[in-house]
Amino acid sequence: SIPSHPIPSHPIPSHPMRRVVRLGLVFLGALTVWTALVVGVTPLHLDDRERSIVVALPFFCLVAFGCYALASVGRSLLLIQDCPDAHRSLQEDIQEAQRELKKKGLKLE
Repeated sequence: SIPSHPIPSHPIPSHPMRRVVRLGLVFLGALTVWTALVVGVTPLHLDDRERSIVVALPFFCLVAFGCYALASVGRSLLLIQDCPDAHRSLQEDIQEAQRELKKKGLKLE
């Protein structure tokens, strides 16, 4: 018998979900490499100085991401576009509302 609901031709998730999966896989890969370096199961033999840098690497990455996020928000705020047409339309709506309220006897200052 034929199923009543259609079977999707491709089980690939939508675009935003693919991005999340890709970022998750990159994070998991980086975490695996970092753990292998910290524990020392790699053929690389790190001295104490190099190992301390590797241990602190996630903190440095977190700080770098925070700086990037702040810079990105600041850049967006600096480059925000004004909308003169929308401002003009809003001012006209406000004036029209004020005229209607004055006709009804409301005193506006």
